Amino acid sequence: MITAPPTVQAASMMAFLSVSSSAVLTGDELTVSGNVRLGTGTPRVGSYLARMAYDPAQLEFIGELPVDAGARAVNPQQGQITVAGASADGITSERLFAMRFKVIGAHPLTALQLEVQELNDVAYGARTASLQRKSSLYLDALTSP
Repeated sequence: MITAPPTVQAASMMAFLSVSSSAVLTGDELTVSGNVRLGTGTPRVGSYLARMAYDPAQLEFIGELPVDAGARAVNPQQGQITVAGASADGITSERLFAMRFKVIGAHPLTALQLEVQELNDVAYGARTASLQRKSSLYLDALTSP
């Protein structure tokens, strides 16, 4: 089930994937975004390293979409996309990256997963261990193509 993006408690961070649509058919395009939502009082994200897994039998990677989230390096591989990003002033958007896919299978959303391997705040504090992770997918207006 895909719902509105999750809420986050004060002084915490939550990582999740959002999709542009929950009703996609073969041939459609789908945007998938990696997000980190900050609670009040939480410093901005300064840098991160994340991996997004997908099923290449269901989705064909088209490319990265521009987002206002600092400098980024993207390494797309079959079934997995690695993204690293950083900003000296802190990333102002909760949307860290956005990728476009073409739907080629009947169940494109089933294998989408986000793994955040490193997350640091703008003051160089390591936040990976305290990051809450949501395995559900969320429908988000920011993710619309």
